[in-house]
Amino acid sequence: MNYQGLLQATVIGSFMIAFVSLLKKNHFLTSKARMACWSLVILRLLIIWSLPSLVVIPLNSSFIRIPNSIGMLSHEFDLSEREQTVLHAADEQTTDDSLISSKQESNTPLLLVSIWAIGVVVTSFCIGGIFLIHGFKARRATILPLQIDKHLKEKYQIQRNAKIVTNDVSSPYTYGIFKPVIVLPRNYDQLPQEELDLILLHEWCHIKNGDVLRKNLFLLAIILNWYNPIVYLGYRLFKEDVELSCDDEVLRFQETDKRSDYAMTLVHMQQHSNSMISGNSFSSYPLKSLLIKSQE
Repeated sequence: MNYQGLLQATVIGSFMIAFVSLLKKNHFLTSKARMACWSLVILRLLIIWSLPSLVVIPLNSSFIRIPNSIGMLSHEFDLSEREQTVLHAADEQTTDDSLISSKQESNTPLLLVSIWAIGVVVTSFCIGGIFLIHGFKARRATILPLQIDKHLKEKYQIQRNAKIVTNDVSSPYTYGIFKPVIVLPRNYDQLPQEELDLILLHEWCHIKNGDVLRKNLFLLAIILNWYNPIVYLGYRLFKEDVELSCDDEVLRFQETDKRSDYAMTLVHMQQHSNSMISGNSFSSYPLKSLLIKSQE
Protein backbone atom coordinates (compact mmCIF):
# COMPACT_ATOMS: atom_id res chain seq x y z
CA MET A 1 0.00 0.00 0.00
CA ASN A 2 1.52 3.33 -1.10
CA TYR A 3 0.53 6.38 0.91
CA GLN A 4 1.20 8.54 -2.17
CA GLY A 5 -1.82 6.94 -3.82
CA LEU A 6 -4.00 8.04 -0.89
CA LEU A 7 -2.62 11.55 -1.23
CA GLN A 8 -3.41 11.59 -4.93
CA ALA A 9 -6.95 10.33 -4.32
CA THR A 10 -7.47 12.97 -1.64
CA VAL A 11 -6.20 15.95 -3.62
CA ILE A 12 -7.58 15.07 -7.07
CA GLY A 13 -10.86 13.68 -5.69
CA SER A 14 -11.43 16.81 -3.59
CA PHE A 15 -10.85 19.08 -6.58
CA MET A 16 -13.23 17.00 -8.70
CA ILE A 17 -15.95 17.18 -6.04
CA ALA A 18 -15.48 20.95 -5.78
CA PHE A 19 -15.70 21.24 -9.59
CA VAL A 20 -18.92 19.21 -9.85
CA SER A 21 -20.38 21.17 -6.92
CA LEU A 22 -19.63 24.39 -8.79
CA LEU A 23 -21.37 23.04 -11.89
CA LYS A 24 -24.36 22.06 -9.75
CA LYS A 25 -24.57 25.45 -8.04
CA ASN A 26 -24.46 27.40 -11.32
CA HIS A 27 -26.69 24.95 -13.24
CA PHE A 28 -24.10 24.54 -16.02
CA LEU A 29 -25.10 20.93 -16.69
CA THR A 30 -28.28 18.90 -16.52
CA SER A 31 -28.73 16.52 -13.62
CA LYS A 32 -28.10 13.57 -15.92
CA ALA A 33 -24.80 15.07 -17.11
CA ARG A 34 -23.80 15.73 -13.51
CA MET A 35 -24.47 12.08 -12.73
CA ALA A 36 -21.87 11.18 -15.38
CA CYS A 37 -19.45 13.55 -13.63
CA TRP A 38 -20.21 11.95 -10.27
CA SER A 39 -19.40 8.55 -11.78
CA LEU A 40 -15.93 9.85 -12.68
CA VAL A 41 -15.54 11.23 -9.15
CA ILE A 42 -16.42 7.84 -7.65
CA LEU A 43 -13.96 6.08 -9.96
CA ARG A 44 -11.14 8.43 -8.97
CA LEU A 45 -11.87 8.09 -5.26
CA LEU A 46 -11.70 4.31 -5.57
CA ILE A 47 -8.22 4.41 -7.13
CA ILE A 48 -6.09 4.69 -4.01
CA TRP A 49 -2.82 3.47 -5.46
CA SER A 50 -0.25 5.80 -6.98
CA LEU A 51 -0.65 6.37 -10.69
CA PRO A 52 2.52 5.84 -12.77
CA SER A 53 4.46 8.89 -13.87
CA LEU A 54 4.27 9.79 -17.55
CA VAL A 55 7.92 10.91 -17.65
CA VAL A 56 10.75 8.63 -16.55
CA ILE A 57 14.30 9.96 -16.43
CA PRO A 58 16.80 7.06 -16.33
CA LEU A 59 20.01 7.59 -14.43
CA ASN A 60 22.86 5.39 -15.61
CA SER A 61 25.69 5.01 -13.17
CA SER A 62 28.14 4.63 -16.08
CA PHE A 63 27.50 8.24 -17.04
CA ILE A 64 27.36 9.72 -13.54
CA ARG A 65 30.04 8.82 -11.08
CA ILE A 66 29.53 10.11 -7.56
CA PRO A 67 31.63 8.99 -4.62
CA ASN A 68 29.41 7.06 -2.21
CA SER A 69 31.46 7.79 0.88
CA ILE A 70 34.04 10.16 2.20
CA GLY A 71 36.45 7.22 2.56
CA MET A 72 36.85 7.06 -1.23
CA LEU A 73 38.50 10.45 -1.11
CA SER A 74 41.45 8.98 0.80
CA HIS A 75 42.36 7.00 -2.30
CA GLU A 76 42.20 10.03 -4.56
CA PHE A 77 44.43 12.27 -2.48
CA ASP A 78 47.69 11.69 -0.62
CA LEU A 79 46.54 12.08 2.98
CA SER A 80 48.33 11.41 6.23
CA GLU A 81 47.34 8.45 8.40
CA ARG A 82 45.76 10.74 10.98
CA GLU A 83 43.72 12.59 8.36
CA GLN A 84 42.55 9.29 6.93
CA THR A 85 41.46 8.14 10.40
CA VAL A 86 39.43 11.32 10.89
CA LEU A 87 37.84 10.95 7.48
CA HIS A 88 36.89 7.31 8.13
CA ALA A 89 35.34 8.25 11.48
CA ALA A 90 33.33 11.01 9.84
CA ASP A 91 32.31 8.59 7.08
CA GLU A 92 31.04 6.04 9.63
CA GLN A 93 29.12 8.74 11.53
CA THR A 94 27.54 9.97 8.31
CA THR A 95 26.55 6.41 7.39
CA ASP A 96 24.96 5.84 10.82
CA ASP A 97 23.03 9.14 10.58
CA SER A 98 21.85 8.20 7.11
CA LEU A 99 20.61 4.81 8.32
CA ILE A 100 18.72 6.38 11.24
CA SER A 101 17.20 9.03 9.00
CA SER A 102 16.28 6.41 6.40
CA LYS A 103 14.65 4.23 9.06
CA GLN A 104 12.61 7.14 10.40
CA GLU A 105 11.48 8.08 6.90
CA SER A 106 10.46 4.48 6.19
CA ASN A 107 8.49 4.27 9.46
CA THR A 108 6.47 7.44 8.72
CA PRO A 109 4.57 6.03 5.68
CA LEU A 110 3.99 2.79 7.58
CA LEU A 111 2.44 4.73 10.47
CA LEU A 112 0.18 6.71 8.11
CA VAL A 113 -0.96 3.59 6.30
CA SER A 114 -1.65 1.86 9.63
CA ILE A 115 -3.84 4.77 10.81
CA TRP A 116 -5.65 4.71 7.45
CA ALA A 117 -6.25 0.96 7.72
CA ILE A 118 -7.70 1.31 11.23
CA GLY A 119 -10.05 4.03 9.98
CA VAL A 120 -11.13 1.81 7.07
CA VAL A 121 -12.00 -1.01 9.48
CA VAL A 122 -13.97 1.28 11.82
CA THR A 123 -15.86 2.96 8.96
CA SER A 124 -16.61 -0.43 7.40
CA PHE A 125 -18.13 -1.65 10.67
CA CYS A 126 -20.28 1.50 10.94
CA ILE A 127 -21.64 1.30 7.40
CA GLY A 128 -21.87 -2.49 7.55
CA GLY A 129 -23.94 -2.19 10.73
CA ILE A 130 -26.45 0.00 8.92
CA PHE A 131 -26.70 -2.60 6.14
CA LEU A 132 -27.18 -5.30 8.76
CA ILE A 133 -30.03 -3.39 10.42
CA HIS A 134 -31.57 -2.86 7.00
CA GLY A 135 -31.33 -6.61 6.34
CA PHE A 136 -33.18 -7.46 9.57
CA LYS A 137 -35.93 -4.96 8.75
CA ALA A 138 -36.27 -6.37 5.23
CA ARG A 139 -37.30 -9.74 6.71
CA ARG A 140 -40.53 -8.18 7.96
CA ALA A 141 -41.52 -7.04 4.48
CA THR A 142 -44.69 -8.28 2.82
CA ILE A 143 -44.64 -8.95 -0.92
CA LEU A 144 -47.32 -7.05 -2.83
CA PRO A 145 -49.05 -8.20 -6.03
CA LEU A 146 -48.41 -4.79 -7.58
CA GLN A 147 -46.94 -3.99 -10.95
CA ILE A 148 -46.63 -0.71 -12.72
CA ASP A 149 -49.07 -0.04 -15.54
CA LYS A 150 -47.88 -1.68 -18.77
CA HIS A 151 -48.51 1.50 -20.75
CA LEU A 152 -46.39 3.55 -18.37
CA LYS A 153 -43.67 0.91 -18.42
CA GLU A 154 -43.44 1.14 -22.21
CA LYS A 155 -43.61 4.92 -22.10
CA TYR A 156 -40.64 5.18 -19.72
CA GLN A 157 -38.74 2.34 -21.44
CA ILE A 158 -38.57 0.26 -18.26
CA GLN A 159 -37.33 -3.24 -19.03
CA ARG A 160 -36.17 -4.63 -15.69
CA ASN A 161 -38.57 -6.18 -13.25
CA ALA A 162 -38.59 -5.44 -9.55
CA LYS A 163 -40.25 -6.94 -6.51
CA ILE A 164 -42.60 -4.57 -4.71
CA VAL A 165 -42.99 -5.02 -0.96
CA THR A 166 -44.43 -3.12 1.96
CA ASN A 167 -42.72 -2.61 5.29
CA ASP A 168 -42.62 -0.41 8.40
CA VAL A 169 -41.14 2.60 6.61
CA SER A 170 -42.34 6.16 6.31
CA SER A 171 -41.10 6.82 2.77
CA PRO A 172 -40.65 4.63 -0.33
CA TYR A 173 -37.15 3.58 -1.32
CA THR A 174 -35.32 1.08 -3.50
CA TYR A 175 -32.52 -1.35 -2.70
CA GLY A 176 -30.84 -4.30 -4.38
CA ILE A 177 -28.45 -4.29 -7.33
CA PHE A 178 -29.13 -7.59 -9.10
CA LYS A 179 -32.59 -8.20 -7.63
CA PRO A 180 -34.08 -4.74 -7.05
CA VAL A 181 -36.81 -4.29 -4.48
CA ILE A 182 -39.16 -1.32 -4.14
CA VAL A 183 -40.34 -0.78 -0.56
CA LEU A 184 -43.63 1.04 0.11
CA PRO A 185 -45.10 2.17 3.44
CA ARG A 186 -47.77 0.03 5.07
CA ASN A 187 -50.43 2.62 4.29
CA TYR A 188 -49.71 2.59 0.54
CA ASP A 189 -53.31 1.57 -0.15
CA GLN A 190 -54.47 4.95 1.17
CA LEU A 191 -52.67 6.75 -1.65
CA PRO A 192 -54.51 7.72 -4.83
CA GLN A 193 -53.66 5.46 -7.75
CA GLU A 194 -52.06 8.29 -9.75
CA GLU A 195 -49.84 9.21 -6.81
CA LEU A 196 -48.83 5.58 -6.34
CA ASP A 197 -47.97 5.29 -10.04
CA LEU A 198 -45.72 8.37 -9.80
CA ILE A 199 -43.94 6.93 -6.79
CA LEU A 200 -43.35 3.63 -8.55
CA LEU A 201 -42.14 5.44 -11.68
CA HIS A 202 -39.63 7.39 -9.63
CA GLU A 203 -38.29 4.22 -8.00
CA TRP A 204 -38.14 2.39 -11.33
CA CYS A 205 -36.02 5.23 -12.72
CA HIS A 206 -33.52 4.49 -9.94
CA ILE A 207 -33.44 0.87 -11.03
CA LYS A 208 -33.07 1.74 -14.71
CA ASN A 209 -30.22 4.17 -14.02
CA GLY A 210 -28.32 1.81 -11.73
CA ASP A 211 -28.41 4.31 -8.87
CA VAL A 212 -28.20 1.69 -6.12
CA LEU A 213 -24.90 0.41 -7.55
CA ARG A 214 -23.48 3.93 -7.83
CA LYS A 215 -24.58 4.74 -4.31
CA ASN A 216 -22.93 1.63 -2.91
CA LEU A 217 -19.73 2.40 -4.81
CA PHE A 218 -19.73 5.89 -3.32
CA LEU A 219 -20.10 4.33 0.12
CA LEU A 220 -17.06 2.19 -0.65
CA ALA A 221 -15.22 5.37 -1.64
CA ILE A 222 -16.21 6.87 1.72
CA ILE A 223 -14.74 3.85 3.49
CA LEU A 224 -11.44 4.24 1.63
CA ASN A 225 -11.40 8.04 2.05
CA TRP A 226 -12.89 8.23 5.55
CA TYR A 227 -10.42 10.92 6.62
CA ASN A 228 -11.53 13.43 3.95
CA PRO A 229 -14.56 15.55 5.00
CA ILE A 230 -15.03 16.78 1.43
CA VAL A 231 -16.01 13.24 0.39
CA TYR A 232 -18.91 13.27 2.87
CA LEU A 233 -20.09 16.59 1.44
CA GLY A 234 -19.77 15.16 -2.05
CA TYR A 235 -21.90 12.18 -1.06
CA ARG A 236 -24.71 14.46 0.12
CA LEU A 237 -24.61 16.46 -3.14
CA PHE A 238 -24.42 13.21 -5.12
CA LYS A 239 -27.60 11.90 -3.47
CA GLU A 240 -29.41 15.12 -4.36
CA ASP A 241 -28.43 14.76 -8.02
CA VAL A 242 -29.49 11.11 -7.98
CA GLU A 243 -33.00 12.11 -6.98
CA LEU A 244 -33.18 15.16 -9.24
CA SER A 245 -32.08 13.06 -12.20
CA CYS A 246 -35.01 10.70 -11.65
CA ASP A 247 -37.36 13.64 -11.15
CA ASP A 248 -36.27 15.13 -14.48
CA GLU A 249 -36.93 11.82 -16.17
CA VAL A 250 -40.41 11.50 -14.69
CA LEU A 251 -41.32 15.14 -15.39
CA ARG A 252 -40.12 14.92 -18.98
CA PHE A 253 -43.02 12.61 -19.85
CA GLN A 254 -45.60 14.38 -17.73
CA GLU A 255 -48.11 16.85 -19.07
CA THR A 256 -47.89 20.37 -17.70
CA ASP A 257 -50.94 20.05 -15.47
CA LYS A 258 -49.61 16.77 -14.05
CA ARG A 259 -46.22 18.18 -13.04
CA SER A 260 -47.62 20.08 -10.10
CA ASP A 261 -49.31 16.87 -8.91
CA TYR A 262 -45.96 15.13 -8.92
CA ALA A 263 -44.40 17.98 -6.96
CA MET A 264 -47.18 17.78 -4.37
CA THR A 265 -46.60 14.02 -4.10
CA LEU A 266 -43.00 14.76 -3.19
CA VAL A 267 -44.08 17.37 -0.66
CA HIS A 268 -46.35 14.81 0.96
CA MET A 269 -43.57 12.23 1.12
CA GLN A 270 -41.03 14.75 2.39
CA GLN A 271 -43.17 15.19 5.49
CA HIS A 272 -42.52 11.51 6.28
CA SER A 273 -38.91 11.29 5.17
CA ASN A 274 -37.01 8.02 5.62
CA SER A 275 -33.47 8.07 4.28
CA MET A 276 -31.81 4.67 3.99
CA ILE A 277 -28.09 4.69 3.40
CA SER A 278 -28.24 1.47 1.39
CA GLY A 279 -31.02 2.50 -0.98
CA ASN A 280 -32.54 5.48 -2.73
CA SER A 281 -35.13 7.28 -0.68
CA PHE A 282 -38.02 8.85 -2.54
CA SER A 283 -37.96 12.01 -0.44
CA SER A 284 -34.31 12.60 0.42
CA TYR A 285 -33.65 15.64 -1.76
CA PRO A 286 -34.49 19.37 -1.89
CA LEU A 287 -37.93 20.22 -3.23
CA LYS A 288 -37.24 23.80 -4.25
CA SER A 289 -35.72 22.90 -7.63
CA LEU A 290 -38.47 20.44 -8.40
CA LEU A 291 -41.26 22.87 -7.53
CA ILE A 292 -39.72 25.39 -9.94
CA LYS A 293 -39.44 22.78 -12.69
CA SER A 294 -43.04 21.68 -12.20
CA GLN A 295 -44.16 25.18 -13.16
CA GLU A 296 -42.09 25.32 -16.36
